[in-house]
Amino acid sequence: MIDLDNLPRLPILLTKAEALDYAAKGLEESAAHVSLVSTIVDALKGEPDAANSKVLKHIQAHLPDAAIQVAAAKDAAAAIRSLALEERVVAARMARERKAAL
Repeated sequence: MIDLDNLPRLPILLTKAEALDYAAKGLEESAAHVSLVSTIVDALKGEPDAANSKVLKHIQAHLPDAAIQVAAAKDAAAAIRSLALEERVVAARMARERKAAL
């Protein structure tokens, strides 16, 4: 039986800006994880026992160009955050115009 109390809570996204912020946060977290794994792989490369590890080789095979992946994710997150800000500005202007029309 599934324990519903232990399921991850889904975000409540009521606006486009909130959804964009949520997406940006996911990209930032992804960049942090790739960076961390890359750092660990780099540290283990010098260890004789780890250098021949199947796990390390598997990770290296699935983590090409970590620096490029991190930069791309961070840049995309920044662009999405900019879109979220623009969305908030548009919403604020629309609210101001509605208020002025009343």
